[in-house]
Amino acid sequence: MIVSYSVPTRVWLSGAPGWIYGKPVLAAAVDFRLSLTVRDSDVAAGNQAVALVVDCVRQYLKQQRIKFDDRRFSYQIKSMAPVDRRLGSTTARRVTAVAALLEFFGRKPFPPEVINQLAYQCEKRTDNRASGIDSSTLCFGGLLYCRKEFGFLKTISRLNLKMPRSIADRLYLVDSGMAQETPVQMATELGKLYNRVPRLTEQRLNQMEKLTKKTIVALATDQPALFSRCLQEEETMFERLGLVSRSAKAMLHTLRSWGTGKISGSGGRRSGSGFLLFLAKDGKPLEAACRARRWPCYRLRQSDTGLRKESVQL
Repeated sequence: MIVSYSVPTRVWLSGAPGWIYGKPVLAAAVDFRLSLTVRDSDVAAGNQAVALVVDCVRQYLKQQRIKFDDRRFSYQIKSMAPVDRRLGSTTARRVTAVAALLEFFGRKPFPPEVINQLAYQCEKRTDNRASGIDSSTLCFGGLLYCRKEFGFLKTISRLNLKMPRSIADRLYLVDSGMAQETPVQMATELGKLYNRVPRLTEQRLNQMEKLTKKTIVALATDQPALFSRCLQEEETMFERLGLVSRSAKAMLHTLRSWGTGKISGSGGRRSGSGFLLFLAKDGKPLEAACRARRWPCYRLRQSDTGLRKESVQL
């Protein structure tokens, strides 16, 4: 038996640092797809992350009293996503593994809602602060608006809109280099700042919340100029919160002749800051400028297709 599933990856469009403080974030599924294929094997797969998924899947099937075949398997992963750039690739591997193994053991496909919930449960085993945003974005695709109201209550809503072409056709990811800090470390640094100057930090996070909402308005009403201003103002907030490295600032300064950009994720302070989300005035000049400087540059294409079963040639 061979089973294969794929999902898109994820980019933060707005608000990422404010999530843990109850501020909204806007996430987008992007068309760097990752696929995972499971097949029968005489040798059991040996990977701790996959072993965790196997355990979660088996427990779910037992709880639901679904008969399953506990068989040995091997697996293969293929990814279009740039390596180690925090586009949700770890979650993508987890979601596709859950989907493929549920069908492999249970002998039938399962709904995306079940796969999403089970993938989130797997994530919680390794990180009890997991938000569930990544797995939801990858399972359902599109644009997601997310907010943490309390520790026990979160809002994750798929928006019924798509990026207008006036924005989508000029939107890029420019690689500023891998951040040396993990997202948890960056959140810790932001927490230290909040403890030192709580009122000022709260004001900046509140401003970022307003920008997230304006970004949604810009997308919903096809206003590229407003979207560009939101990028610029949110980058200013990132820098004032101390989340942007010198090298990333220098890149943005160099690129401002070709458009407007900001940090797309949790940032980084020592060297790179991950991907820059960049709205070009014109795509080709930006691509030429990045190519001349050997800066990896990718068109950002929104994916409205989330989890998808793939056909496999024997």
